[in-house]
Amino acid sequence: MDITDKTGQTLTVSDLVVAQLQSAFGTFQPHNLEFVRQSVYSRSAYPAAGGSRLNFYGISKSTAGNDWISNIKQPNQFVNEAFIMKGIGFELSMTDAKLDSYDGTDASALYSELVAGLVQEGVFKFEQGAALLFEIDKPLLNAPRISGQREVKSSGWAASIAGPIVDVIPHASLMTRADNYYNVDPEIFLPSQSSFLAYIEYMRGALAPICDVISPYIMCEMDGYIVRPAQ
Repeated sequence: MDITDKTGQTLTVSDLVVAQLQSAFGTFQPHNLEFVRQSVYSRSAYPAAGGSRLNFYGISKSTAGNDWISNIKQPNQFVNEAFIMKGIGFELSMTDAKLDSYDGTDASALYSELVAGLVQEGVFKFEQGAALLFEIDKPLLNAPRISGQREVKSSGWAASIAGPIVDVIPHASLMTRADNYYNVDPEIFLPSQSSFLAYIEYMRGALAPICDVISPYIMCEMDGYIVRPAQ
């Protein structure tokens, strides 16, 4: 079924979504609603000693005090608006990527984290109410966030007692291209004031980072449309 919003944007949604819109907003009149493209994200600090579970969307934008941690208005739910999830992505970030302090050890290079560390672990789970809607194994690998980052590679010489040596950091990065994005199909409708849970479980228990990074964060970003009464 096709719905055209007030801007002329055509959205294909299921009859179930239409029924939920009717429940949330009363008599369903598409031209009285607006569909706004929006990414809804949450960043969670990964514990230095590791953990068995990492939760997302538990901190609202107002509680966090800034838009970097989260842009959701209420923890684990949408209030006075609904959301149609079309895709989801994950990203690893840190204060110090160890780009300037490589000393030849695993702990001094992000490369080790990507190929043998926490990036290779975890199962993402998304629940609405008491229902588990979907899972993603190794979400940082299998559901990367799209970004426009550019790669910069460099190598140089470092002085030593024995003479000049090559001092090159092993290079690796996660894919950020649009064709690697994880599309949620069928799309998921999150009604207003309906709670949801989004988290990564580490089935093998607490896993401390290999790389000696400062303040590692994992980001979860839901991509889709905010549904709200026309402004």
